[in-house]
Amino acid sequence: TTESSPTNASDFIVTTSFNEVVEGLELSDYVVTNGQVTDLQKDVSDESLYTVKVTPEGDGLVSISLPSSKVLDSAGNDNDGSNTLAVTINRSAITTNITTQESSPTNKSRVEVAIEFSEVVTGFEAEDIVVTNGTKENFAGSGTSYTVDVLPSDDGSVRVDVAGNAAQNNAGTGNSKAAQLIIKSDKTGPTVALSTTESSPTNASDFIVTTSF
Repeated sequence: TTESSPTNASDFIVTTSFNEVVEGLELSDYVVTNGQVTDLQKDVSDESLYTVKVTPEGDGLVSISLPSSKVLDSAGNDNDGSNTLAVTINRSAITTNITTQESSPTNKSRVEVAIEFSEVVTGFEAEDIVVTNGTKENFAGSGTSYTVDVLPSDDGSVRVDVAGNAAQNNAGTGNSKAAQLIIKSDKTGPTVALSTTESSPTNASDFIVTTSF
């Protein structure tokens, strides 16, 4: 097969090569684990070649082989057993989580954010992290774990997102979109004002003062 391993393909083609023209090959002759074979075809330009489509039943190892004594050549000789071809399937979605140890609301000017994938990925870069009401710097990490510093711009909600298919595993499967991380930034200290309804000057023996924040 020309399919790489591991792969996230929903099916792939396997070629069976004989050293001479044979007859009698059927789909039921193949031994397949974790998959099914369909669409047996003889090559019109080379009758010693056959192809079948293999459809995996699930993630994991898919193997296919052709046992001995399944076909005959023109002299009535049967075939030897083939090698076993194995392809690893990985089509499971990669989960993505964005977390921080910082409490919300926070008055910090810098918040460290962690991005965790459920399996090793490549191709993930700082540009794949979208920050609203803030900037980012100090992106680092590899494999399943990455970090970035988020610097809030203004008071209010700071949002961090990672889109789907921002990174891929070794089978080419992309990550799922992460749940948005929201942190409330509050770097402005409280203001205070004192007021009274009492006029000035006054002859009152006492009066009420209101403290407003």
